[in-house]
Amino acid sequence: MKLLNRKNRKCHYTNRDETPKGLLGFRDWPVILIGIPLLSFVIPILFLNMNVSEATHCFIDQGLWAMVFTAVFWLGNRQIILFFRRLFPDQKDLTKRLVKQGIAILVYTLVASFGLAYLQLKGPMKAVQADTQSEAIRVFLISFTSTIFIVAIYEAAYFFFQWKESIAETEKLKKERVNSELQALRSQVNPHFLFNSLNTLASIIPEDPKKSVEFVQKMSSVYRKILDLNEREVVTLQEELDTLDQYLFLIQTRFPENLQVLINITPEARDKYVVPMSLQNLVENAIKHNVISKRKPLVISIENTDDEVIVKNDLQRKITEEPSTQKGLLNIENRYRLTFGRSIVVEETEQTFGVRIPLEKIETK
Repeated sequence: MKLLNRKNRKCHYTNRDETPKGLLGFRDWPVILIGIPLLSFVIPILFLNMNVSEATHCFIDQGLWAMVFTAVFWLGNRQIILFFRRLFPDQKDLTKRLVKQGIAILVYTLVASFGLAYLQLKGPMKAVQADTQSEAIRVFLISFTSTIFIVAIYEAAYFFFQWKESIAETEKLKKERVNSELQALRSQVNPHFLFNSLNTLASIIPEDPKKSVEFVQKMSSVYRKILDLNEREVVTLQEELDTLDQYLFLIQTRFPENLQVLINITPEARDKYVVPMSLQNLVENAIKHNVISKRKPLVISIENTDDEVIVKNDLQRKITEEPSTQKGLLNIENRYRLTFGRSIVVEETEQTFGVRIPLEKIETK
């Protein structure tokens, strides 16, 4: 049982970055190599009222001993920080970690100060001071003040590192959520196409069974094209028009003379991007909700501005509506919002119904 628990603990920790860089938030050895001699030189200026010239002579005479002092406090407290970050990795334990880490740093600094003061007075680098206790207090005050500065740097760097990690994780989750929503919306397009195509098929079967067979074969080809396009987030307007052309071939089977789709798209716009199946969905909606007959033929126009495609039709609503999923325009709106961050615009008058969909220029490398 103990062996099993040990294995489980090991597996649990493998998901965390327990390297010093991961726990500290940055690679600190270059800072240590520069910081120890620099801090050793600056401390006499900051705490002993020396000028630069005096500090330089002091550093030449006792620079090695000063760097030993600085290294003991810096590296020792660094290990304490690493220990407590491993012990309390969760953000919810931040207060507990800082309190216990602070106590450990205080105790370590106090013990190290007395130890180093004793070595300074009694060891080979003996100084002129005779009072071990007063020297230890002086060393403690200097080293503890320096330690607070060093620990503050480590905590600030760690906070910044976690902040960046949090932003990256949030962006990753947001992207995954958007991709999931887009996938769900794209999956709605296929049933929408089938729903309308089957309605068309149902209307021609009684009139011409042979034509209905040809319709099913063509519908299979168009549906395969739709499946291919649906795997992509965006397509060029030219690709969208090509797919629409195939779809209109199916629709003309049902309305050979009473439906006109007028396409007036500039060459420059054809290389810009739209979301897949948006034009087809809009044409489907127009056919679905409007009367199409010899007496009242339906005219649908598709044209563009610099950054929009406009799909407009005569408004001649059916008295009796066909069954509807009520998701066509909402699906298009949500896909454009998630893909381009832009919305569609619906324009309705007494005579016409139009929808403006965004047209985006995407730079490809």
